Amino acid sequence: MSTPRFSRRQPLEGCKPVPIVDFASSKWTRQSTAIESTGVAYALPTEPETEPWWEVDLGKSVAVEEIIAWIEPVDPAAKVRVSAYSIAAPKENPPGGCIERELCVADLPLSHDGSRVISLSDAIVARFIRIALISKDERVRVGVRGIQVFAADLFDSTLLDTYRRAFTLFADQPLFSARREPGQGAFEVTHHCRDVWEMAQKLGGALASRLERDRDDRVFLGICTKNRAEWFIAEVAAILRGYVIVPLSPDDPEERLRAILERCPVNAVVCEKGSISALARIAANHSKLRLLIGLGGPPDEGIDERIFVEWKRLLDEGEPLPARDRSEDDIHTLLFTSGSTGVPKGAMRSYKKFNAMLASFGVAQPCVHLSFQPLSHSSERHYLPAVVINGGHIGWSGGGAHLLSDLAALEPTWVSSVPRLFDVVYAGFKRKIAAARAADPARNPNEIESSVLREHRGIFGPRVQGVSTGSAPVSPEVLAFLRRCFSDIWVMDGYGSTEVGTITADHRVLGGVDVKLVPISEEHPDRGEIWVRSPHVIDGYFGDPEASAKSLDSEGYFRTGDLGERTSDGGVRVIGRLSSTVKLAQGEFVSVDRVEADLSSCPLVDQIFIHPDATASALLAVVVPNAAALAKELGGPALNAAEVAAHPDAARIVLANLRSFGRAAGLAPYALPRAVLLDPEPMTAASGLLTTSGKLARRAAIERYGPRIAELQAIVDKMAEAAEAPAVHAGSGPRGEGLADRLAAIASGVLRRDVTPSERLGDGLGLDSLTAAEVLSAIGHELGWTVPLVWWFEASNLTELAHFIERRPAAGGEIGALAARDRKLSAVRDPQALPPSASINRVLLTGATGFLGAHLLEELSQSSRAHVVCLVRAKSAAEAEERVRATLAAYRIPAPDAGRWSAIAGDLALPGLGMDEGARARLEEEIDAVIHAGAVVNWITVYQKLREPNVLGTLALLELSAARRVKPFHYISTISSARGDESTALSLEEALSGSAYGLSKWIGEAIVRRAGEAGLPVAIHRPGMITGHSMRGIGNAGDYVCRYLQACVQYNCYLDRPERLDMTPVDYVSRAVVALLMVAPPRGETSHLCNVEHSMSYAEIGRALIEAGIHCSPLGYAAFRSAAVEPKGSPLRPLAAYFPENGFALGTGPWPSNVTRARLDALSVRCPPVDAPLIARYLAGLSIS
Repeated sequence: MSTPRFSRRQPLEGCKPVPIVDFASSKWTRQSTAIESTGVAYALPTEPETEPWWEVDLGKSVAVEEIIAWIEPVDPAAKVRVSAYSIAAPKENPPGGCIERELCVADLPLSHDGSRVISLSDAIVARFIRIALISKDERVRVGVRGIQVFAADLFDSTLLDTYRRAFTLFADQPLFSARREPGQGAFEVTHHCRDVWEMAQKLGGALASRLERDRDDRVFLGICTKNRAEWFIAEVAAILRGYVIVPLSPDDPEERLRAILERCPVNAVVCEKGSISALARIAANHSKLRLLIGLGGPPDEGIDERIFVEWKRLLDEGEPLPARDRSEDDIHTLLFTSGSTGVPKGAMRSYKKFNAMLASFGVAQPCVHLSFQPLSHSSERHYLPAVVINGGHIGWSGGGAHLLSDLAALEPTWVSSVPRLFDVVYAGFKRKIAAARAADPARNPNEIESSVLREHRGIFGPRVQGVSTGSAPVSPEVLAFLRRCFSDIWVMDGYGSTEVGTITADHRVLGGVDVKLVPISEEHPDRGEIWVRSPHVIDGYFGDPEASAKSLDSEGYFRTGDLGERTSDGGVRVIGRLSSTVKLAQGEFVSVDRVEADLSSCPLVDQIFIHPDATASALLAVVVPNAAALAKELGGPALNAAEVAAHPDAARIVLANLRSFGRAAGLAPYALPRAVLLDPEPMTAASGLLTTSGKLARRAAIERYGPRIAELQAIVDKMAEAAEAPAVHAGSGPRGEGLADRLAAIASGVLRRDVTPSERLGDGLGLDSLTAAEVLSAIGHELGWTVPLVWWFEASNLTELAHFIERRPAAGGEIGALAARDRKLSAVRDPQALPPSASINRVLLTGATGFLGAHLLEELSQSSRAHVVCLVRAKSAAEAEERVRATLAAYRIPAPDAGRWSAIAGDLALPGLGMDEGARARLEEEIDAVIHAGAVVNWITVYQKLREPNVLGTLALLELSAARRVKPFHYISTISSARGDESTALSLEEALSGSAYGLSKWIGEAIVRRAGEAGLPVAIHRPGMITGHSMRGIGNAGDYVCRYLQACVQYNCYLDRPERLDMTPVDYVSRAVVALLMVAPPRGETSHLCNVEHSMSYAEIGRALIEAGIHCSPLGYAAFRSAAVEPKGSPLRPLAAYFPENGFALGTGPWPSNVTRARLDALSVRCPPVDAPLIARYLAGLSIS
């Protein structure tokens, strides 16, 4: 950098001149012609363009005062536009959701040396400076020979000097504003930066005269107010005097305040009128607390006037004093943990670490921040001063019922909150959707959703550049909504802790942060406790050396107490608090706070608390119901909360809805509640059931609901006794014979004939596989957990099945051990040493005799010039070709020209793909890419029978892709491998609890990723519910959607449910895979090719059937099951197991696909609309097929 000079801003009293330097020297640049960075300070002129621009990245946000640019224009009549922005947005050109601040628009004539000088009257905080050309001509060029950006660094070497710098740079800018009346009117400026600094100096002087007994005396200042200007003024005063700041919450009960003040020597507290009495009572027995500084008028009678002084009086008596320097290693602040699982601990952070932590925040500009999260909470405690240092403006929220009104009135640039705010926004969105659909049933549901989404996009105002959630788990459904609603800006799910700061954003570990997982069980090596090493880790817990020592290991890693797992891209996903993770008697680990997050979006739920039963065999739920929604579900008159909760059918209906919603959200069967307790009283901080940051106070909840949970225990015990559920008594001894009799009784009830325990399964009972699934569904309902269908085919009779169930942990052990080994298979050796395919001229396609594979062949022949080689299980090439042609004909797909494709005989289940060495060698040499869509699809067989074709066959194809030349490998998986968005994947435990087919695809994904980590270009595609072609209307006659539509037509009824049915047209899936194949070599991306958010609900499908001329009536679940599922001739009869008697279980998703859709949008690949005309085409296709 060049020689420093100083800012034109005059230092305030007690501050220093601020140096400014040229930040543009040798920085990265880019231009509109070539977006990628060039890494030099000079770039060649752009190509002729309509609005060319050139940009420099200053490396970080700084306070810009002057810009000098040497510009080489072509058109002397043009105008130059100089602008700035702060944060690179998801869509970089233009800066997407980020706001460009226009600094100058002027005629192009420059000074004699070709430069333009831009001096700013106020410092502008920015990281990127952009120079654009505006010309009357259609296409012009712009070049920048050089640029100087004179700016001040926002941060100094000490926290005190950082504050001095900020108040000097932004002295005359408005800092704070508020509304005169809560929830009414505009925000009005109450303080400028200069005002706050002067008030802080006076307050510091007054505090010094009352509290500083000698120079070495360390003062602890508590601040116990809601979010308001005085909070921050007190903080600045404390920094000037070198005091330790202890944030306290005015919503804390007296017991918590007492516990905190007993752990640290607070000498004075700034507090509001409502907290004075409690603090005075504490002070009577607390020798260190000797001053209460009151806001909001005189205290109630009975307060000792010797310890009380009003804020205004204290300011009036104060005189500025020279700042009191402290070592940067001294304690600056204590931040007490929420204490949600026990006694709160005081996390210490030094001046140095606090200053560094503030510097780590990215602050969107122009920064306008609404302060509503508690300042005793880590997020707001650190972000608020970061806003001040970045020259921002802060509006104080009235909170509570006024929050959404405050957000709309202030129009902040970023909204960060615990999930509760976004739960409220999402609930409002759903209400508006329901109202719009009721008002106009004939309107296209996608149009309704798009319209309501556009309306909700403005809920935080037009300036918002980002939305982030954290502090507690957010439900996948709410997060998916946020990413749809705010698709043009940043939407982030953050994870961090009071002690460490932010650790991950969207599961990606932040730069400078190192994470390791310490396994807690040999049974689950892929999971572990999250330990973090970061420059922001606290300096320990105040007055608790034992807890401090336990929290850090010898390598400097901090023990978070959270349970996590690695994502497929190397990130970290939080499962839940270790203290709230329980191991059920069946052997599964369940994070109850994660279950709570997933179930919190259930329409009948306002709040929920999950707790294991006494034997740890099942989960119980305490629910504060949504009174209006539950009353509507009960079908009676409007009831208040207490009346709804007391209704005799309420608990049963809530439990059924919770279990159905949980299944749709992807929760494992053992994670679904077995019984529910309804409580009309909300959980609040005042009742002690929530912490001040909005988290569930779990220990208090257990104490509060303990006696009533015992009542639920009796219900669960009766269910277990009636079902003779051996999982409750796992390992207690042989009980197989009694259980076998019970299983025989269940099977007899389903089949309506007598069944004995010794009767052979399979052929002996004369059942097809899906009727067997129905029997197992009934058994699972009795036992309270899902019995894997594969056990039916492994057992020879019901007695043996009973022993499998009784030995449940061990029964999964052999398959689990094999699966654990298989997922680590790898035969790819250093593919980077091999030359890559120069272009894609020949593609190997597996699965061409399947529904998707046939359409992939069609798409490849239409959208590329590649020759497609189809690997088909057959005895000869001629037979292989005939099988492909028969498949194409069945789906009315025109056969490609003979020169565009060929078929070869092979077998995924055989070593070497069932090919001789010569044929395989030719394939290795000729093929340029692989699309692996082939698999044995069987939902009822055991993993061992699927291992060779689906796992070892995938491994053989990976070997082929890495042989001779590196070939891109595209793997067609299944959406059932996902836990949420594209970055997620099931754990081994979760994969084992599903079908053997799903497990084989999950293992396939694992070995494909291992090949990608070794350097092979791989991609994974997860289709959802693939439906018929969007134009031809022909689908796979045996799939669920076709069967459902056939049943609706046959029995003149439809399922009147609000849940969406994922319908993803096959032509969209095939077009997406081929587009991603041809655009560039993959780098391990995972795509979600599903369409839940844009599909129709069952009720909407029914209305589309009526519009298509089908006479059918809406039926509730039980009536539809009776009318259209149970009849022997029904197309849905083979799927009866998926229509259990105890409630609807066919919801799909959420499977967020925003990342995939953004990539495909750029390639002009979009999913066709799922609407009434598509349903009509599917009905026509049914008559053809």
